[in-house]
Amino acid sequence: PVVPLAPVVPPVPGAGGAGTHEPAAPPAAHATVEAGDAQADDALADALREHFRQVTGMPIAARQNFFDAGASSLMLVQLHVRLQQAGHDRLAVTDLFAHPSPLALAARLAGSDAPVRTGAPDAVRLARLDERRARLARRKGTSS
Repeated sequence: PVVPLAPVVPPVPGAGGAGTHEPAAPPAAHATVEAGDAQADDALADALREHFRQVTGMPIAARQNFFDAGASSLMLVQLHVRLQQAGHDRLAVTDLFAHPSPLALAARLAGSDAPVRTGAPDAVRLARLDERRARLARRKGTSS
């Protein structure tokens, strides 16, 4: 059984949501969610987007990866605490990493088994990861 999220503050102009300029999802992002589940998942994803905005101070598109939207691991832990306080006590912090977008996390919370693709293709993600590792190695003064 899914517990609805606590009420959220209406969207702030310019911070994503209806009537504002929210960031577009990456072109490779797409969802393979059943049409019947999509509306419920969309409503839950919108609530998750608002919680994300309140925790991070940044807007996020429904299919946008949390990290691509500017979140850090610490921010996702804070989001996890907030979601647990909102009634999702069975949500594990690892769920936010395994389902890294509002729409994917909404599908997980709604119990949907349909996969939701988010963010960039795997090759692009791996390239970004390699770049991050190289930057970290340069900061530490070592090479990888």
